[in-house]
Amino acid sequence: TFTGAVGVYVRIGRVCHIAINLEGSNNSLTGDIYVGGLPFTSDNTSGYMPANSVPFMEVANVSLAGGYTNMYGRVNSSDSRLQILQSAGTAHASMAAGGGLNSGAVLRTSFTYQTT
Repeated sequence: TFTGAVGVYVRIGRVCHIAINLEGSNNSLTGDIYVGGLPFTSDNTSGYMPANSVPFMEVANVSLAGGYTNMYGRVNSSDSRLQILQSAGTAHASMAAGGGLNSGAVLRTSFTYQTT
């Protein structure tokens, strides 16, 4: 659960650019973290992720599971949510696999994805 979420977007044709600022905390995650409410459903091409490896430009008060060194987001095909994941080399996992959003967590990013 995010206690504060602000986002803006610009869409030109089938391309949508998003900027978001998320604040919140949840130390007892039981599933994947998704940020819902993207303004448009992503492209639905099979085997294609319309936005993969979305970097977080600012991160504060976030814990990663042991051995994980990075967090990133992605928009899966036919979806209107940003999924937040953690990674270590070629290993990827949901944030619920030992990670967490601590008190006062902040995530900021901007990214572009292809819409339907």
